[in-house]
Amino acid sequence: MLERYRVKHRLESGGHSVVYVATDTHLSREVCIKAFHKLGIQEGRLRSAAHAHFVKEAYALSSLCHPNTLRIYDFGHADDHGGTGPCPVQVSEYMLGGTLSQRIRNSGPMAPHLAISMVCKLADALGEAHRKCIVHRDIKPQNILFTAPGPSGEPKLADFGIAKSTTRQEDEGVGGRLAMYSASWASPEQLLGVIPVPNSDIYAMGLIATFALTGRAIVASKSAKDGYERRRHAHELLHSALKERCIGERLVKVLAKACAFDAEDRYSDCAELSAALKAAGELDHQQLDDASPESSSVRAKGTRPPSVRSVAGLSSKFATPRLQTSRFQPPPQQPQTSPHGASSLRLHPNQRELWVGSRQCSMVALGESATISLAAHRVKILGTPHPGSPHGYALTIVGVTTFLCKVGRRVSRSLHVDQDSSFDIIDMQARAKERLFVSFGRRDQGDKLFLLDRKLIRLDAALYPHAVLLDSPSHNRSFIFYPSPS
Repeated sequence: MLERYRVKHRLESGGHSVVYVATDTHLSREVCIKAFHKLGIQEGRLRSAAHAHFVKEAYALSSLCHPNTLRIYDFGHADDHGGTGPCPVQVSEYMLGGTLSQRIRNSGPMAPHLAISMVCKLADALGEAHRKCIVHRDIKPQNILFTAPGPSGEPKLADFGIAKSTTRQEDEGVGGRLAMYSASWASPEQLLGVIPVPNSDIYAMGLIATFALTGRAIVASKSAKDGYERRRHAHELLHSALKERCIGERLVKVLAKACAFDAEDRYSDCAELSAALKAAGELDHQQLDDASPESSSVRAKGTRPPSVRSVAGLSSKFATPRLQTSRFQPPPQQPQTSPHGASSLRLHPNQRELWVGSRQCSMVALGESATISLAAHRVKILGTPHPGSPHGYALTIVGVTTFLCKVGRRVSRSLHVDQDSSFDIIDMQARAKERLFVSFGRRDQGDKLFLLDRKLIRLDAALYPHAVLLDSPSHNRSFIFYPSPS
């Protein structure tokens, strides 16, 4: 069957399979070829079990048609030169966006609305499998693939029915049985060797959502026994991890129920989990809007919320003009002006991180300097008093692994910024990669105001007189820099 496929390179290997990127010469498209990897003769029992699950995966995928399930194109056998008989081979679609594990490692935790959207799509795909009496059993970040890099990539569930069976101690079940799971993501009953049920997959989906929001595998451990004990305390671990990321309480409760220790306490099916996630996301967003004292006073007085236009023209600075340095065009941004309905959030002195709409916003104290990373690009920020500037303070922005360019200006390694402006990140091939925005805010009755994702952030101007906002819309990341107290 392999005559029509031309192997380009080896992509990865793990468990009992090796994955290659290849070209389908008949249809002129890139595909993935997954070949069963032989085991040593001393692992005959493991080889037999893994071989059976490898074949079952092909049949499972062929019966599923949900758009968020990996599509399989072909299945057959190839010669195994190791002398152990024909080797089963799967051919599936090639995912350009990598895995969830890679995405979190490269870009950090996801914004809540993006994580909810991803998990709901995967839950819908999983629901189709459950209705066909297929239990995945091995949901983990490495088995969630994306069709393309960045926010446009659709998630897809892969590796149905694959058993990661090894003789290592950490992969053995608590009862000493053959393990058919990944220890960091399995449900408590799987660790005991109990035959998994659909609720076991729901437990894993709760862990996946928590990982997407925090970047942490909260119940990971060195052995299944330790992992089983950690799962008894998953409720506390989950609350602690999500609280650090300022995740809304309703969403925390949904994930805590999905990760309940006893299967009967979890959601009954994927549709119920998906509905709860969507409702929690909407309610937490509404709670965020309603929590500000300004919105409360506006409702009490029956007046309109303050117009964003009152923020000294900040909205005009966030317009995205056409880039002059290359053919790169940033994705269109949401309009930053909202004449009626810009809610405001007060940032408290001890608060170092919060979500503002879709943005993850961090407070960064500037000593001599601070270095931030946006994907593969690193820039250093230095702040200095500047009496002659409009705000009495200025930033020097230095490209550590990149070049910088103000719109319409020449490319350079560093920029001096003393007023609201925007600039482009330029890679080593002189290509504009993204646009960043700088805002010095404005004073308003003892507060300093910043406009971010159609919301106003309020800081105590006495504590943060020289705070400066740096916004990266394409990464949903923002930073508020302020001089370290002397």
